[in-house]
Amino acid sequence: MRVPTRQNSLIEVEDLSSFVKRIGSKKLYHRDPDVDPPTTAFQRFCYTLYQIRNWFLEANTFLAFKAAVGTILLALPVYLPQSAAWYMAQHGQWAMIILVMWMFPMAGMFFYTVIMRVLGTCAGGVLAIVVWEIAQGNPYGLAVVTFVVSTLFYYCLLYKAPLRVLAMMTLITMIMVICYEYQFVHDATGDDPVWTLSGKRMLLVVIGVGAAAILSMIPYPVNGRVELRKRLAETLRDIGRMYSLLTSQFIVPAHINKLSSEQIKSVRHLALDLQRQVADERTFLKLAIFEPPLRGTFPSKTYAEIVNSVENMVDLAYDMAFALKDIDPVWREQVALSGTKARQDYYASVLTTIKLVSSTMAAKMSLPPYMVSPQESLDRYTQALYEKFHITGDHVSNPAYPSYCAYLISSTAFVDELTHVLASVEDLVGIEDPVEWLKIHL
Repeated sequence: MRVPTRQNSLIEVEDLSSFVKRIGSKKLYHRDPDVDPPTTAFQRFCYTLYQIRNWFLEANTFLAFKAAVGTILLALPVYLPQSAAWYMAQHGQWAMIILVMWMFPMAGMFFYTVIMRVLGTCAGGVLAIVVWEIAQGNPYGLAVVTFVVSTLFYYCLLYKAPLRVLAMMTLITMIMVICYEYQFVHDATGDDPVWTLSGKRMLLVVIGVGAAAILSMIPYPVNGRVELRKRLAETLRDIGRMYSLLTSQFIVPAHINKLSSEQIKSVRHLALDLQRQVADERTFLKLAIFEPPLRGTFPSKTYAEIVNSVENMVDLAYDMAFALKDIDPVWREQVALSGTKARQDYYASVLTTIKLVSSTMAAKMSLPPYMVSPQESLDRYTQALYEKFHITGDHVSNPAYPSYCAYLISSTAFVDELTHVLASVEDLVGIEDPVEWLKIHL
């Protein structure tokens, strides 16, 4: 799973697909409605500082910074001569390791793993005492009893995915405490009994978890449900780009030509990236369930429907691209000359709906009360195509005909999935009611 996108960071969201070229240096800059591209040396210097500031406040960078600060603070006693020996004797490095391992960017993931790992640490400490007391420090007895106890947890590791973290932490803590105690007894490197060593392990784990919890709330915890919503908005935006690229083959005369190998490779790369985004969104959907419902219940079913529909849209868009590759440019030009107005209205309706849904989810705004349905535009375009583009025997015998049929079927299914997404988003954000708005402001 990848770390959170910059949409949930401390900086303002930017559309990285929009560029403006500065006339002097021909350099591309991201479009910013607040300012124009830099022109002077001082403005370019300030723009560089602005980029550095944005990089520092990104989720990836800021998480690494917090982990580094926490590690330094927990390791401070080892650098002081009066406390270095005490720090090593009490195994203070365990708290530092726990902090580094448990710094998760998502609040739901952190909350879930804290519960599982603390319970696993406590269970492992208790089992280590039990195993040690049964074997009484005998290496052969320790090996046999540890093997029997560990076997009981392999069922959770193999078949119970939600309990894998609990099983792993139990086994790690149990084996670690047993090995440390065996080393203390046989090598005379320490004098802590097994119950004291287990207690230290539990205490240091709690200290590491507490430090990680404090750092995760600075400046505020990142919610998986919020990241899921913004990730879905970003994926829908990219789907709209891919769809506009495909439809340009039927609407822009200059693009009606044989696709090059570079274009095919770029489309495949974009489709693969979209599939990766959907996989990340499914992970965030699972993690969002573990977040405590403080302000209200998370609508997991609605988001699950959106994720399923978005995944289908990605697959259908790739199917459209695969079918478009085998359609002859002459055939595409004939289709482009049939039902021009209805075709433009249909493509504009689909792209506008995708952009509207994406912006609505990103900004948590309500949908407008009046809009053209993509299904209605599809029906008009189908009717116009049926009236002006007549299929003959020569068309059926053309090798491009099956590919064109596959394109139409995928395009129709794409609109159906978009309609489902629009309905689900409507359940989440609602529709603006001008009458209610007027009553509120009277």
